[in-house]
Amino acid sequence: MREQPKRLRRAWSRGPTRRRARPDGIGTGGRLRGSDPVSDPPRGNNSVSSRPRARSAVARCLGPIGRHAEEQARRDPPTSTGWRATAVTLAVAAMATLAGCTASQQPATQAGRAQLAGPARQLARPARQDSGVRPGAPSATTPPEPLLPPAPPSDAVNVPSGTLAPVYFKVPTTQPVVFLTIDDGWTPSLPVLELIRAQHLPVTVFLIDRAWRRDPAYFRALQAAGATVEDHTLTHPVMSRLPLARQEQEICGGAAGEAAGFGTRPTLFRPPFGAFDRATRLAAHACHLTAVVEWTATVNDGHLVAVGGRLHRGYIILMHFRPSLLRDLTAALKAIRRAHLTIGRLSSSLESRT
Repeated sequence: MREQPKRLRRAWSRGPTRRRARPDGIGTGGRLRGSDPVSDPPRGNNSVSSRPRARSAVARCLGPIGRHAEEQARRDPPTSTGWRATAVTLAVAAMATLAGCTASQQPATQAGRAQLAGPARQLARPARQDSGVRPGAPSATTPPEPLLPPAPPSDAVNVPSGTLAPVYFKVPTTQPVVFLTIDDGWTPSLPVLELIRAQHLPVTVFLIDRAWRRDPAYFRALQAAGATVEDHTLTHPVMSRLPLARQEQEICGGAAGEAAGFGTRPTLFRPPFGAFDRATRLAAHACHLTAVVEWTATVNDGHLVAVGGRLHRGYIILMHFRPSLLRDLTAALKAIRRAHLTIGRLSSSLESRT
């Protein structure tokens, strides 16, 4: 074979910064070395660049990033920079997985993109929780068998009168009952509503004003299912750090909002974080509330912790509207059944006798 001219050998051996120009023009789309790939049109109708390339589903899914990566992988010859094409291909595949490209070669859905942005969005602003409850919507759940026996008639406590609202960590009762309370209201749960409705559970919910207003239909449905709505302030501050006037504003404002929203004025108050002082008791009495309610047992992530190690009659159980509430409520019901107790209505047991 005749040896190639030196000028062609030099063109073929140039570094990867330019497209390599072979003597026959193959691999350059008909362009010779040194031609402008943008301004110079391809030579011939059968050149590679004259035919539109079919992009893969990954490139379509990732948009400009995927197209650029795929074109880069095609440009690099495997003989010298195969590692580079392989790395680009792996990066494209990883980005496709994160972006939610499906095996059916469809672009990422809007939900997939939102899932990628989810963590940053949650840090910037808490997501609004929608329970899906609509006013007047019937329940589609078949009521199961009751887990607990019905509560006996309550022997109501003679709540003392005076300028200081009394504080109760447990209810002094002779009946085999405990009391379920759920705080805050930030995360409504439709399965929890269905369980309370099906089992006729006389739970007490202490709601923050601005929390229940995000989904009032849910909490009205909860009230209709048998829950009692009580006061948990307007904005959930640490009450013991506030002056008397500000505590009255928080307590009276929360009670007034719930009276307007639910048709019944609260009679009980639970201080956020359980923090209270003498001013809290004065403010609760000034706002016409019967008592300040604390607790003697808590349930978190499905685990119940009680004073003394187990439930006793009169105990007040604290839970919160969290994603784990259904599990917490189920754990509380099992513990109540194991202790041979049932559930009483807190407001009926702490009625004012004045």
